[in-house]
Amino acid sequence: MDRQKKLLLFGAAWLSALLLTWFYYSNAVAPKTEKTLKMVVATRDMPMGTLLKKSDLKLVNYPEGQVPKGSIFQVAAAENHVLLTGMNSNEPVLQSKLSDMTTVEGVASTIDRGYRAVSVQITESAVASAKHSYIACPMQAISPKIDEAGTSANTNFRPSGDKR
Repeated sequence: MDRQKKLLLFGAAWLSALLLTWFYYSNAVAPKTEKTLKMVVATRDMPMGTLLKKSDLKLVNYPEGQVPKGSIFQVAAAENHVLLTGMNSNEPVLQSKLSDMTTVEGVASTIDRGYRAVSVQITESAVASAKHSYIACPMQAISPKIDEAGTSANTNFRPSGDKR
């Protein structure tokens, strides 16, 4: 072989070695790009009962494989809902952590529909003899009709043990 063909073969070998090295490096060492989804997260720490506003929420990219079940992907879908549990900054907003659409803020929004919260004064003797710390029952179990003032229309209802 003449000298020109040898140089051409030597140059082609170097070029193929460089291309194979670059291909191996880009597939083995370089970081892989993973598909991401934009997901709604909290912008600040918020306690239970907080009414979510647009300023409380932001969209961030999450790896598709790490998106929790029940995630929300649009800020509008989480707006005007109340938190049922406290949230930390940058924590994903999940459907299970939100109440129904409401404008009521605070702990009252966490009470299920058909239930009421009642303040009960407890004395020391009642605490000493208490068997249960609280009782939750639907309002329909107490009275089928409650007027607008919040009083029971059923006058026949008596707590157990009341002999009046």
